Amino acid sequence: MKIHYESNTIEELTSKIKSIDAFKGICSPMIKTEKGYIPDFQSRYFTEDFPFGLCIIKGFCYIADVNTPYIDEVLKWYEKISYQEYFTETGFNGKDLENTAVPQMFGIKTKQDVYNFYRS
Repeated sequence: MKIHYESNTIEELTSKIKSIDAFKGICSPMIKTEKGYIPDFQSRYFTEDFPFGLCIIKGFCYIADVNTPYIDEVLKWYEKISYQEYFTETGFNGKDLENTAVPQMFGIKTKQDVYNFYRS
């Protein structure tokens, strides 16, 4: 991400992403309730971006042995609101990972597996 977005700090990355025209005007889907607005947890931002976005990133980080405390925190929050299980007491190996596109679901479990998969 640092190379792709040409950013070396969190602040630079935030500024860069905020400046991308394609991202402007994308609102978070909300539902109006009697008490105000709440996120629409059935929107694709939740039903697709977590299992087919953040879980994939976490899967590659797991293979590379990269700690992801903030990703873990966000995914654990999502587990609570979506009733999914991505983590167990022993790690990133919950029963609902089979419904995602993590590399492990495709037999990619080591750095060498990643290399072999993308080499071809």
